[in-house]
Amino acid sequence: MAWHERIPNYEDFRRFDRIVETHLLTLQWMTDLHTDPENIPHQLSRAQVPQAERHLQWISKWTPSDVLETDLQRVLDGSDSDDILGELDASVDALQIWSLKTLTEKVHKDERSALINQLEQSSWKVGQRSYERRWQGLPQATHTPRDLVHLDACAERAPFSGLLCRRKHTQELVHEWIGCPHQRTADPSGHALGDLRCRLQSHWWRGFTYGYHPQLRFEYTAQADKNPCVLRWSKL
Repeated sequence: MAWHERIPNYEDFRRFDRIVETHLLTLQWMTDLHTDPENIPHQLSRAQVPQAERHLQWISKWTPSDVLETDLQRVLDGSDSDDILGELDASVDALQIWSLKTLTEKVHKDERSALINQLEQSSWKVGQRSYERRWQGLPQATHTPRDLVHLDACAERAPFSGLLCRRKHTQELVHEWIGCPHQRTADPSGHALGDLRCRLQSHWWRGFTYGYHPQLRFEYTAQADKNPCVLRWSKL
């Protein structure tokens, strides 16, 4: 690396972690619903995300193993991290929004609930794997849930974090999810799918919570207007 090239910092890696997890979620939906992600980018001109175009062709060909093995420093290649990560962020969001739009529009309204159920299950799987990939080695109590304060530390470092603590107790943990899709979707075409994306990512959190301990209750509350959604954990 040349002396003038910027080395990625902690926030860059956190941001890239969320980009990767967002794409893993999209890939899981497509895999479980037998949809080929390579067929989508050529239609994305209608998604109106011009800054995403130069990334979509290669991002759409990422397999889960490719995504997990991608090195941020190699992706940046000495470029400004804000620019590249901003474009990657827009790219994976555009791909996910368009994928959901494609999936939901091609099913009959009578089959929509079955489709949503499948997407929720897929999201749960990705969340559980995400927890296991990061913290599988942590000791887990055999019969009772661990202290929720420990869960809080894991959740704060999770890819879909962006959490603002409202209550932290050994028996209950409540966060405003300021990083939810409602709050961060800049693409106007994605606002109509904000409720669904948020709902599906909440099922990612359910899987993540199950990976931490299966004997925990997780609740997701969608909020009206521009208020952040709320995530709540408690012991059964």
